[in-house]
Amino acid sequence: MKPKGKPKPKYPPSTRERARITSLAAAGASQRKIARTIGRSRDLVQNVLAEPEVQRSVEAERAELSRLCLEKGRSIIDSINHADITKAGLRDKAVAGAVMVDKSLMLAGDTPSIDVRVLLEVAHAIRDKDRRDQDRRRVALPLAPALPQPEDA
Repeated sequence: MKPKGKPKPKYPPSTRERARITSLAAAGASQRKIARTIGRSRDLVQNVLAEPEVQRSVEAERAELSRLCLEKGRSIIDSINHADITKAGLRDKAVAGAVMVDKSLMLAGDTPSIDVRVLLEVAHAIRDKDRRDQDRRRVALPLAPALPQPEDA
């Protein structure tokens, strides 16, 4: 069955669209997501990504993203010092640093192996620390003295 209405005019992707397709592909977006983002067909995106020059550009951009993520992740992890350990924001910094390092490894094509036991130990340690912190913050309030009862007259 023929689609209703006028067919959309077929025109090649602009230089800007090609650059956007390359960047989104390097960042790991699917062809469908790229097509929706730039407002073009998935077939067009697929054809652009099939070009050897674009494939080289995607790989080069992935390598650069990997390098940047690793650099930022290391910077975040290096910035954690003893004073940070006592602050509540430490967990956020540690998670952000770990995510950046993991992202770097993924972009480079290395998938880190995950030891679930280690993750559980970390999760339990964080939970226990949170409970200890909550216990320290709890302040036992003294009981109010009993009010004198009115005497029967």
